[in-house]
Amino acid sequence: MKLTRREAIGGIAAAGLIPPLSAAAADDGLRVHATANNRFYGAAVDIHSVRTNHGLMNCENTECALLGGEDCFKWVTLHPAPNVYNYKDGDALVKYAGDNGKSLRGHTFLWYKGMPGWLTKTLNRGNAEQILTSHIENVLTHYQGRMLHWDVANEVIEPDDNQPGGFRNSQWYQLLGPQMLDIAFQAAATYDPTTTLTLNEYGLDYSWDPHKRRREAVLELLSSLKSRNVPVQALGIQAHLEAGVRELDQNILRQFCSDVASLGVKIIVTELDVRDNRITGDIPTRDAAVADQTSQYLDAMLDCPDVTGVVTWGLSDIRTWLNKDYPRPDGLPQRPLPLDDQFNRKPMWHAIAQAFDSAPAANLA
Repeated sequence: MKLTRREAIGGIAAAGLIPPLSAAAADDGLRVHATANNRFYGAAVDIHSVRTNHGLMNCENTECALLGGEDCFKWVTLHPAPNVYNYKDGDALVKYAGDNGKSLRGHTFLWYKGMPGWLTKTLNRGNAEQILTSHIENVLTHYQGRMLHWDVANEVIEPDDNQPGGFRNSQWYQLLGPQMLDIAFQAAATYDPTTTLTLNEYGLDYSWDPHKRRREAVLELLSSLKSRNVPVQALGIQAHLEAGVRELDQNILRQFCSDVASLGVKIIVTELDVRDNRITGDIPTRDAAVADQTSQYLDAMLDCPDVTGVVTWGLSDIRTWLNKDYPRPDGLPQRPLPLDDQFNRKPMWHAIAQAFDSAPAANLA
């Protein structure tokens, strides 16, 4: 039996997945600052860290109203062989969230990465739609009513690939074309009508030309999807930022959010972190630069009432992908997240809290 969105959200609240304000008000975590203006704060988590790091678990309980799976809901984890689904890690995160009063984000279905070897070898024009639809059906049937959001499609835009509409020339695109999005979103809406269906993209933040082209492509895509009644409900803006970058124009961000909202699409900041690999100086200097970039960004984004929440890609500096992908020249670990590696609140934490405190209330209609 398929649940209506109202029935599922009611069930999620009854199950304790969305903490009531009275429970959250017992502490001053970021979730409380967000809830005060009708928004949510959350963080992506690695289920293996959750299992082993009790300090991190305690901080997640204090700070977060929502958790997102880093890897446990991706194809390569959930669907390791053609007829095999492995829900062990995903189910563990769902249980952890339920036990601790957190809602959840699912990530992701249609992506050019995270594809198991069998999938890349098997896909062809004759079977791509059936395999994609079957995967979405299996996963959403398993988790129906448990996810507040799903990233149905992730990083489908890449203007440098020179495809019509700015599409990334991925394997999915080569086989299905732009119709891949119609297929994925319609399947997701069919198999879980309770979750917010999200298009998740990066590189939308700065004023330089590559980001301008991405914003234009995303707006064109969203307009096209809405005109065809494809059920995209939210745009996820990843917000992988860089401390010290001056080309962050708040007016451009405000206008972009307004343009997205005018299409009837909500906005979620989905993967916020701020790398400091180009900032020299001591830790206070680096932390101040990270906090400043966070403030500039969120002050502009949260001016838009259709931005419903903020999710950081991790909560503590104890673990971040940036140390591998964007190492500092001095070899020191980066400090891109709200808590340091000892779980102390950093200037970035205060920047996020202040941005929530200062923002107008979100429009949840």
